[in-house]
Amino acid sequence: MRWVRIGAPRYRANTLQALALPSGSQLQFRHSDQLIPDSLRKPLAKKEFADTDVILGYVDCTETGRQPDDRCFVIPYRRAKLLNSQRRGFIFILTFELSEFCLASNLEAFQETLSNNSPHWKLDRDGKSVMNSKGKPTFEGDWCQKLSGGQHTVATSDFGQWQTIVKQLRRRADYTKQSYFFLIEGLFCRKEGVKGGVLVRPDQGEYRLNPGRNYEFRMVHYDPDADEHSGEKYSELFKFYVSAPLMTLRSNPLLVIDSPYDLKSVHFSTGEPNRREYGSLFLHSEQPANEADLVLDVYFPVSVKVDMWKVVRNGVILGALLTATQLVSIFSKGSVDSWRVI
Repeated sequence: MRWVRIGAPRYRANTLQALALPSGSQLQFRHSDQLIPDSLRKPLAKKEFADTDVILGYVDCTETGRQPDDRCFVIPYRRAKLLNSQRRGFIFILTFELSEFCLASNLEAFQETLSNNSPHWKLDRDGKSVMNSKGKPTFEGDWCQKLSGGQHTVATSDFGQWQTIVKQLRRRADYTKQSYFFLIEGLFCRKEGVKGGVLVRPDQGEYRLNPGRNYEFRMVHYDPDADEHSGEKYSELFKFYVSAPLMTLRSNPLLVIDSPYDLKSVHFSTGEPNRREYGSLFLHSEQPANEADLVLDVYFPVSVKVDMWKVVRNGVILGALLTATQLVSIFSKGSVDSWRVI
């Protein structure tokens, strides 16, 4: 099993996405080859690790995350499958399919399962941190490595354990100013007699929807600093976009995050195309709670199927009407051998 680096702002935002997206969603990371050990570069470039199970983790590169041995503290948070790995010069593009969350109840014990060359602060001969041209510390080590197994971690889909993972991240300096964390429960197809609807799971990272149906998008938000009686964060605003006219919104697309925890939803319906049509769903943060917040933007590719029975039925009906029109015209000519013409 392997874990990959989350450090710079884009990578920290990817952590929020990986914590928010439903199982079956796909997420793409990118890494410089300097972050990947020599032993893994060729196999990754040749896609030899396709379908390998991995553990995604956050690497704390802040001063508060610096351990006595100068290693960076690592928090695992989600299991996934490596679908594809591509090399572009000195860059590796890794595509993952997300599965259950990954909880390490004993984070200190988890650190011991990492290799001796896990991410660490680069030191000079005097044992002082080596700074780059911008005066920031530099790091060494492998941000993608083999693990001997999933020791000290458990796979979970439990919301309470998701909250525990969020609280673990909330204690790190990179996330101390993050107002809210989000969990997308998914898409639900509204069906008569089924309370809450039927969960629709992504198929190869894509939502494949039926025509002429009503759907509900659900998302939970959570403020780990709040208790049962308090919540002092500023409101945040999200907007849910659908590809029109393939899909039509049936409720207000604006989601106002104005309480410590809540469940939000948006309703939309699908059209009835004559062939499979492709579009997207997009959740965008319109107004972050404060400038320190990392923005959660999530995108879902969508396709809407064709109702073949309806297409055939409509074709038969249309054909019958056109035929009837011609027959009326033929039989109205009296002296013509109508059946021979037919």
